[in-house]
Parts: sequence; structure tokens; C-alpha cells
Amino acid sequence: MKTKKLFLTSILLLLFSTVSIAQKELSDSETQNFFRLIKQTNEYNVLHAKADSINKKQPNKAPQEIDIHIVKKTNGDSEDHIFHAVLERTIIGMALEGYYFSYDKQKKQIISIQKQQSHLQIN
Repeated sequence: MKTKKLFLTSILLLLFSTVSIAQKELSDSETQNFFRLIKQTNEYNVLHAKADSINKKQPNKAPQEIDIHIVKKTNGDSEDHIFHAVLERTIIGMALEGYYFSYDKQKKQIISIQKQQSHLQIN
């Protein structure tokens, strides 16, 4: 009887731990929705316009690009439903300026935006 209880307890613990791990990740559709919401923001439009303007003025120089990527969660994150992404204007892989977006998986919306200025200053 004790063996069965221990076995069932271990199975339940194993199942619950995999559920919590699954909640710490965004599905492909949730990631696409997050990126779509970022592309609708004024911050994205401003960075995109700056990059396009500079690329048109200096066509023979290294192009500026807009990069969006999810910031990996650390084990210390207490909120499993909050995810972060970075939107950056880059040149040759170096960030010129960027924004950090926080996304609430349960509400399916961006909950905060923080500007990050790079040490590298190129207009």
C-alpha cells in the first residue's frame, strides 16, 4: 500500500513539474502574437523609420536593421506568465538603441515598454 502511494505521489509530482515548465514558454502562435503587437507600437515605427532613413541616405554603408527577439527567462523569475522581448536598431550586430517589452501571456497584451539607450551613438 505504501509503495503504491509513493509511486502515485512521484507520478503526480512529475506531471505537475512538466506542466509548470510548459507554462514558462510561449508557443509559436503566442510568440507571433507578441511580435505582431510589438510591430504595432509607436516605438517600432520610430526605430523602423530611423533605420530606413539612414539606409536611404547612406546606401553604400553597412545597413541598419531592426531586430526583435525573446529574452530567455531565468530560473529566478517568479511570474511564469510574464515574458520579455527586445526590439533593437542595430548596425553590424551592435545595438544602437532599443526597447524592452513585457508581455502578459494571460492577458495577451504588452504591459510595459522601457527604452534602453546604447553606449554606441550613431544617428
